[in-house]
Amino acid sequence: MIGLMEPFGKGQKGDFGPALAWRPVARESVPGFVTGCGLANELMGARDEKILSRTLKRYAGYGLLIIDELGSVPFSKESADLIFQVLTERNERKTC
Repeated sequence: MIGLMEPFGKGQKGDFGPALAWRPVARESVPGFVTGCGLANELMGARDEKILSRTLKRYAGYGLLIIDELGSVPFSKESADLIFQVLTERNERKTC
């Protein structure tokens, strides 16, 4: 897992994410790219629609998952817990 941090509004790490994803694409691995808010909203919706397990598996299946703007917006406890579930699921799949 890689975390990129810089002062808000600089815009340089936003350019780095797609560049980082290029190598797995070249190796025919499918990267995922999502904003932190987009991920939180999708996970909350999936939980409400009772399809959370399927959504977690999809995010765990990407060769590389880039979550942009993760530290820019405060998340509710429920959203933060769901994002943590994605990270945990990815870690468990990669270490087994």
